[in-house]
Parts: sequence; C-alpha cells; structure tokens
Amino acid sequence: MLVFYHKGVNILIKSLGNAIRKFKVYLWWLYSSKLEDPFIHNLAKEVARIIGIKPFKNIRVSSRFYIANAAVIGFRCRTLVLTNLLLNILGAEELKAVLLHEYAHCKFKHQIKLLVVSFALMLVIALTAIFITQTIESELTALSIGIPFLILGYLLVVLITRLITKRFEIEADCLVASKLENPNLYIELLKKIKNINGEIRGWRTLLSPHPSTDIRIAYVIKCAEDFSRYRE
Repeated sequence: MLVFYHKGVNILIKSLGNAIRKFKVYLWWLYSSKLEDPFIHNLAKEVARIIGIKPFKNIRVSSRFYIANAAVIGFRCRTLVLTNLLLNILGAEELKAVLLHEYAHCKFKHQIKLLVVSFALMLVIALTAIFITQTIESELTALSIGIPFLILGYLLVVLITRLITKRFEIEADCLVASKLENPNLYIELLKKIKNINGEIRGWRTLLSPHPSTDIRIAYVIKCAEDFSRYRE
C-alpha cells in the first residue's frame, strides 16, 4: 500500500509540474524584455502607416520558451511582444506580414470587442444564476444547482469566446492577404510556424483561440482572390 501511495504522489507531483510548465508557456509574453533593434521598430512604423494606425509604442522580445509567436498586449494596443525564435526564423517580408497581422487586431479593435462580449456573457450567466437560486427556498439545494450552473456557464463563455477569437484571427489574416503583394509568402509563413509550434488536435481545438493552419490558409487564399478581383 505504501508503494502505491508513493507512486500516486509522484504521479500527482509530475502532473502538477507539467500543468505549471504549460501554464507558464501560455503566459510566455510575461517573460519579455525591451527590444532595442532599430530595424524592427522602423519596420513597425512603416507597417502602421500602410494601414493607417498608430505604431506600437513598446516592442518587447521573449526568449524563455521555444515557440514562434507574437501578441499585442493591452486594450490600447501600445505593446507588441515577439518571441526570439520567431525573429530568428523570419525574413524582413515575413516579419512585415506578422506586424500586419498584429496591427489588424488593433485596427479592428478585437481586444475591446472580446472584452465587451465576455463581460456581457458573464453578466447574463451570473444574473440568471441569481434568479434561479433565489426562487429556491433551500439554501443547500440552491448551492447544489447554482454552483454547477456557474461552472457550465463559464465553460460556455470560454467556448463562445474561442469561436470569436478564431473569427478574429481570420479577419486579421484577410487584412494581411489584402496588403501583401505576394500572399503566398504569408501562407508559407503559417506553415513554417506550424512546423515549429505543432498544432492542437482533437477536442482541444475547441479551447484554442486559433483556427487550424489549413483553415487559415484556405481563408488567406479566398481573401487574396477576392481582393485581386476587386483591384481589377
């Protein structure tokens, strides 16, 4: 029994350690420092002028994790964080495409829209839970119904917001396709990032904020074709 107990504890500790490591990777942008490269700062200003938006005030780099990623931080879109690995694998035109994608999130105000939708959904769920539990006289029964309802409500909010962020990614990709002279460059970039980061599969795709690479590429091709017809 003691042997099984120790094995169980070891498995639990290992699982907890893996969960903590995955959570840290999810928050990769927190482990960043100021980027001093003048070329990237100038390129960011150039790209901002292309789509008519304020350039990022701060550009930071994260070197802690082996991932290729970029993210805009804050609702005012003043800070961009890039991973060191991403910078190492990109050429100038590819970096321009990444900057276009991140600026697109700002131009379309995706962060603010997501905040408003998330708050509205949580408010509706909270008010519904309060209404349901207030009609129940037994406090124990109210708790046994209210707590599971809130948990299910939270999961529903997560699923809905993930669907929304997937749509936002496609919108940003379409803007990139409309601005690049060669959209195939962006398609190859998406494939390159997929080869490095891998791709989530199965039920976990429901919790991913990004569509699959194949779906993104299909939309990039469609948007590029639509835009080329518009220019003609």
